[in-house]
Amino acid sequence: LSSLKILRIFRAMRFLRELRVMMASIAGSFVSLFWSFIMIGLIIYIFALFFLQQMTIELASARDVGRSSTMWKQQRHYFRSVGRSCLTLFEASLGGLDWDNIYMLIEPLGLTCVFAFIFYIAFFNFAVLNILTGIFVENAMKLCKPSKHEVIQEKWKAEEQDIRDLRDILSAMDVNKTGCIDKDGFLSVVAHDLVAHHISSIGLDATNPELLFEVISGGMGDEVPIEVIIESARRMKGQASSLEVNGVMLQSGALRKGLDDLRDQQVQMLRRVSVLEARANEPKAPVVWPRSAGDHRANVFCARSTMPTLPALHL
Repeated sequence: LSSLKILRIFRAMRFLRELRVMMASIAGSFVSLFWSFIMIGLIIYIFALFFLQQMTIELASARDVGRSSTMWKQQRHYFRSVGRSCLTLFEASLGGLDWDNIYMLIEPLGLTCVFAFIFYIAFFNFAVLNILTGIFVENAMKLCKPSKHEVIQEKWKAEEQDIRDLRDILSAMDVNKTGCIDKDGFLSVVAHDLVAHHISSIGLDATNPELLFEVISGGMGDEVPIEVIIESARRMKGQASSLEVNGVMLQSGALRKGLDDLRDQQVQMLRRVSVLEARANEPKAPVVWPRSAGDHRANVFCARSTMPTLPALHL
C-alpha cells in the first residue's frame, strides 16, 4: 500500500517524469521477469541434467585412480548434484565463473559434451539473453508512452510555440510598426526560402504565397492586422480533420438542396409566365353585357306600345 502511495506521489509530480517512467517500467516488467526466470531455469535444468549424467559416469570410473587429483575434486565440486550443476551453468553463463574453466572440466567427457557445452554458452548469450532483453525493452517502451494529459499538454505547448514563431515572423515583416501586414511586404518576405521553410514548419503551406495571403486575410484587403492573420493561421494550421471534412460535406449538401429548391421555384415561375403570355396572346371575343330586369320590362313595354290595334270582333 505504501509503495502505491509513493507511485501516486511520483505521478503527481510532473517534473519527475523520467523517474516515474523508470519505476513504472520496472513495475510493469515483473510478469515478464517471472516468466523469464522460468524459461532460463528450464534451459539450465535440461543442460544440467545432461552434464550431471555424463559427469557421474566419469567420476565413478575415475574414483579409484584420480580421487586425489585436483581435476576430480573440481569435477565433483561443481557437478555433485542437480542444484550445484544448475548453479555452475548459471554462473558460467552470466560471468560468475569463467566458462573456460568449466570447459576444462567437461573436456574429459568427450566431444559430445564439449559441443553441447559450447552450444549452451552460445545459445544462452546470443539467443536467450537477447530475446529477453528485447521483451523487456518492448514492455518499457509501451509503459513509457505519455498519458493523455501529457499528450494534450505537449500538443498545446507545440501550438503555442508555433503561434509565437509566427508572431515573431509577422512582427519582423511589420517594419513601420503599424500592427498590420500589407500584401506586397508579405509576398516579398515569404519569397525567401528560409522564411518559407519556417512557415511550412509550423503547419502552413507556403508554396503559393499569394493564395496564402488571400486565405489568411479573409478578403479584408491588401492590409490586414497581425492578430487577424494569426487567428486565421491557427484555424488552418495542419491538415483537415475528419470532422472538418464532414462539416464541409454537410454544408455543401445543404447548399445543393437550397439551389435545387431555388431551381424548382424558378421553373414554376417560368411556367406561370408562359401560361399568362399564352392567355394574353389569345383573340378577344366581344363582350356582351347582361341586361338588368328593368331594361327587359322597358323593352317589352315598348314592343307592346308599337303593335297595331286590331278591331274588336262582335259575336
